[in-house]
Parts: sequence; C-alpha cells; structure tokens
Amino acid sequence: MNKKLCHTTDSVIVLTLCGVSTGQLVMIISNFVVMQALQYLHKLCSHPALVITPHHPQYESIMASLQRTSTSLRDIQHAPKLVALQYVLIFI
Repeated sequence: MNKKLCHTTDSVIVLTLCGVSTGQLVMIISNFVVMQALQYLHKLCSHPALVITPHHPQYESIMASLQRTSTSLRDIQHAPKLVALQYVLIFI
C-alpha cells in the first residue's frame, strides 16, 4: 500500500477517535489533497523533470514525444521559470 495513503488512513482513524466530526474530517482530507496538488504544480512549474519520473503514468508518451522533437526532459526550454530567468539575464 502507498505510504502516503497509509499515513492519511492512520491520521483519519486518529482524528475519528479524537472526536472530529465527519464534516470536519472531509474538510481536512480535502485540504490535504489540495495541498498535494499545489505542491505538484509548483514542482512542475519549476522544472518538469521534478515530477516526470519513470513512475509517472504518462512517462513513456512524454519521452517518446521528446525523442521525436530531439529534446531532453532536462532542456531549459521545458522549465518556464528558467526560460524567464534566461530572458531577463540576456535582454535586460
């Protein structure tokens, strides 16, 4: 079982035993999922290589697309923050 899922499940049991209501529990879990999504987007915007690993569900198709365009996942053009920084350093 996924470690994060185990940890979340354990936390749910503890919160339930501590008297947290179902509504509060749903809100806590929702906030946790939102935070995970925001962390994922932050990593993706920093550089896709931080999230595109061999375990990623679309890894094979992404790598095939990169190969067709003769680029690498680590190329600067795939990192929006680095491209913006490069622009600032060169043109300003």
